[in-house]
Amino acid sequence: MTAQIVERLSIDGRLQDLLTEPGIPRHPRIHVLAPGEQNPADALLQSSCCWRGYVGRWRLDAGRLYLVGLRGRFRLEGVGPLFAYWYTGTLRVGIGQVVEHGEIGFDSVYERHLEVDLHGGHERARRLVRDQPWHRGLLEGVG
Repeated sequence: MTAQIVERLSIDGRLQDLLTEPGIPRHPRIHVLAPGEQNPADALLQSSCCWRGYVGRWRLDAGRLYLVGLRGRFRLEGVGPLFAYWYTGTLRVGIGQVVEHGEIGFDSVYERHLEVDLHGGHERARRLVRDQPWHRGLLEGVG
């Protein structure tokens, strides 16, 4: 699997890389685009670097997750963001610089990452974690 294009999350006034896919539900405000409706500039989103075929923009505001926009094979219609009531899980958010680029999925290593636990789109907890490239961990204690 190829390294994937990240989605973006606005959190605490900053735009960060979202290293999790919250998914897109069937919803009256989410329109599935036919191939002829898709923006030709979004062709990259149909390649192996974006298996899901779309990129979302998200916002965490007052402890609630919102879908703000979509590019690729979906379009968010209507006015305003859509509350992400469907998402339960842990968002992983890249913080700081990328210190090691990954080759598959979302495995790039950042200086730190933030884990945000959500249930039904509502924030439950946060943890800031210092990342470490995988090969450094394997070499520790070898000698």
